[in-house]
Amino acid sequence: MNIPANIGSALLMLTVSALSVAMILKHKHAISKASFAWALLSGLFAFVASGFYIAAPDGGLSKVLILLALFIMIPMFPFNGLYLGVFAAVPARISSFMALLMPLSALSVLLNSDLITSMGLIMHNSGDMASTLKVLATIGVIYGAIRALTQIRVAPLLGYGSVSIYSLVWIYIFNSEKYMLKVDSAATMIPLKPLTNQEDTIIILILSTAVSIAAMLYAWSLVTKRYDDIEISKVIGTVGGLINTMPRLTAMFTLLFVAIAGLPPFGLFTGYIMAVFSPASLDTCLPALTVTMLAFSSWYFTKLLQRIFFGEKKDDSITIGFSRDITFIELIPLLLALSLLLSLGLYNEWIVKGLL
Repeated sequence: MNIPANIGSALLMLTVSALSVAMILKHKHAISKASFAWALLSGLFAFVASGFYIAAPDGGLSKVLILLALFIMIPMFPFNGLYLGVFAAVPARISSFMALLMPLSALSVLLNSDLITSMGLIMHNSGDMASTLKVLATIGVIYGAIRALTQIRVAPLLGYGSVSIYSLVWIYIFNSEKYMLKVDSAATMIPLKPLTNQEDTIIILILSTAVSIAAMLYAWSLVTKRYDDIEISKVIGTVGGLINTMPRLTAMFTLLFVAIAGLPPFGLFTGYIMAVFSPASLDTCLPALTVTMLAFSSWYFTKLLQRIFFGEKKDDSITIGFSRDITFIELIPLLLALSLLLSLGLYNEWIVKGLL
């Protein structure tokens, strides 16, 4: 039995949302009651919306619900409760997988269905809806960047930083609405197949962000593992000067910093260039927001890198085990992530289409 691509993608998102809810329930004591409630509600909504779409993929209600679920899985303010809850509550070595699976399962749904063109029709027919979504996404860019600056723990900092980037991606998608439609002889709007370049830009931005954040979480879990995951070791500034004891991990983290900061030659840089110079971004706030977000991200990611790896060596009194560099086996996932990010940076259509 052949399962249609859109149904298979929705099944994947349903599974991932169920896993996310299960993890939030298991680690609910690690976050506040309000954060837990919002994360749980968001996760259950994504699960139910995916189920509705699987049952009736052509229904109007199911399309609206699955679009809202996409805002949860590819987090946009204020629908980021589940995503941030996973980052704050779940151990980094596990949340690194969810940081990859949540946005990529939603990206698969977005690309294997007509949801982009459906979104274009909804936004064209409702100017208030279009304006509201763009305002929320703009708030998300600034909100995520500012909250990232105030974090004292690595995982929430990465979570808020990625919310800022994903909100920027949603602004690009919303601004592309006018390129998804055409007017026929009867003056009615007809959905078009999304532009190839538009699809590629969305893939590069979301995939690069997901891989970068997941790899950084994984790399950070290798640090806390050396301290037996005691809580104090997860606070920024508690451990420092790790370049002296973990030079290989320092090199990998530095390269990942270059990737997530949107610098060449990695995928996010290419995605930003494609988005900013796209016809959909002309006469919009996207270029200014991109520059603002890059300034913020360079600030807090540089601060993170400096304090943990290049800062003053801290007292080793919290070390339960002993500091040692990562092994070759632990290095392999980081090398694979960097290779993928580099291939996305060296943009070629067959590479992008071959990934999803």
